[in-house]
Amino acid sequence: MKPLTKFSGMRFLFIIVLVMGICFRFTNLGTKVYWYDEGFTSLRIAGFTEATAVETLRQAGETTVAAIQQFQTIKPGSTFRHTLQSLAAEDPQHPPLFYTLARFWAQVFGTNIEVIRGFAAIASLLALPAMFWFCRELFVETGVFQTNLVSWVGVAVIAVSPLHLLYAQEARQYGLWTGLILLGNATLLYALRQRTIASWVAYGIAMAVGFYTFLFTGLLAIAHAIYVFAGGRLHPRRVYLSFGMALLSSIGVALPWFAVVWRQLQQIHTVTGWTTAAQPLTGLLRNWFKAHSRLIFDTEIRFVDAAVQCLVLLLLVYAIFHLGRHTPRQVWLFVVAPMAVTAIGLMLPDLLLGGMRTIPRYILPYLLSLQGAIAYLLTWKLTHTPPSIAGKQWFLPFLPVQNQGNLILGFVLLCGIISSSLIVQAPTWWVKSHNREMPAIAQTIQAAQNPLVISDAELGDLLSLSHALDPTIPVLLQPRCYTCGLPDPQLSTLADFLVSDRPAEKITNQTLFFYHPRGHDDWTHEFQQQFENHPHVQPKVLVMEGQDPSLWQLVPKPS
Repeated sequence: MKPLTKFSGMRFLFIIVLVMGICFRFTNLGTKVYWYDEGFTSLRIAGFTEATAVETLRQAGETTVAAIQQFQTIKPGSTFRHTLQSLAAEDPQHPPLFYTLARFWAQVFGTNIEVIRGFAAIASLLALPAMFWFCRELFVETGVFQTNLVSWVGVAVIAVSPLHLLYAQEARQYGLWTGLILLGNATLLYALRQRTIASWVAYGIAMAVGFYTFLFTGLLAIAHAIYVFAGGRLHPRRVYLSFGMALLSSIGVALPWFAVVWRQLQQIHTVTGWTTAAQPLTGLLRNWFKAHSRLIFDTEIRFVDAAVQCLVLLLLVYAIFHLGRHTPRQVWLFVVAPMAVTAIGLMLPDLLLGGMRTIPRYILPYLLSLQGAIAYLLTWKLTHTPPSIAGKQWFLPFLPVQNQGNLILGFVLLCGIISSSLIVQAPTWWVKSHNREMPAIAQTIQAAQNPLVISDAELGDLLSLSHALDPTIPVLLQPRCYTCGLPDPQLSTLADFLVSDRPAEKITNQTLFFYHPRGHDDWTHEFQQQFENHPHVQPKVLVMEGQDPSLWQLVPKPS
């Protein structure tokens, strides 16, 4: 081991990185696309249901963008109960804690983008002290290391992690859940060490709050149970009883929402049906590869990402191998258990049945365990000079172990800082995939003379669009439901409007746009059928989203 005094300068480096990570989280919160899911966050916070918004907009006729925006501001006369009812009826897979806290925040500070995302960014800061505590409990209190250097390394690694930055800047609960996962880990280890009533109460509270934030906290609870009962240490009987009582108490506290989930299983199946959509094995493996590597590096420059992310994946594999080889079972199992539970619960079904259950925000317990392994590896490299393996190590054999640590630490932090610097300046990123083309769509519409936006898109897309356009731009909407059960509108309603209410000369003086992202084959066929025979207009594709058109201009037909 190196003396602690030799790391005083390095601690200063970690503090600088920590400050940078915090600053990144609050930079340009209002300039990024407010995408589909974030629009639903605002809808729930405001106390509206999707059904109410869809019905109102369908009946409004020609109105303005401001009519969409009204459903993202606090509903007059509503209370927290309306937010709970909206979630319970249409989005029960999202527990209410984040949304009720965000509503309180919005009632005090307003509902604009910066405010709502600012709350999510503040909530995400919990992950930083929680990571410090988790690393201390797992690696210092167990005797693996003698100093808190590993905790500082862990905090630095997640402070500039591009994946955690993306979720910290998003108006969803995943930044908060990240902190609660780490807090649950830390409180369990603390309770197993202290064995006091207060420590077990703290663990139970942490898990209950986790259940009320995201349901996949259940995966973490299973991993904790595996660790306690198979962790390689024989505990007194009262420890097992205390753990069981704490965990069952947390489940009991969350039972009211679990009852909602049970009653609404069909609704959850409908709303999350996209997670079971088939995808090619190559696509699944590619997404897994990206999910791992984006913990450290993510620039969205394809050839750069591919090269660096291969190095990142090798580093992650080496970190797990090194952890298993050099730490006792009670340490490595705590890292491996959440990974194994997530792999069996989500990755295996994707592999055998097809689907997209393993998107990064769903496998955060797995990814955070990987980052714990990275913190361990970096600290081990920085503090050890094992004579028995000097000159024999297979990993970077041409470098002394300490220099390996400096090199890998510099690589990890530099990758994170570069990635984070690019992310905070970009108007959109892969995490907002549903609405990546929104800047181009908004720019096209805003630049037109006398625009009228016609759309039968899903409400979530319209909520996103409303933040990108001037509130006075006229719109004609027949929104589609995503979480409510209203039938889809008929395209003929919108096509007939252009005949009955828009004579040919008026159409010529207006710039007509049709907005509908991600149109499926049946919709595309109906759209072409409606406008091929239309007496006044024909569609011209303006903006593509991937391989699919998302914005058309309805131009006058030649006379």
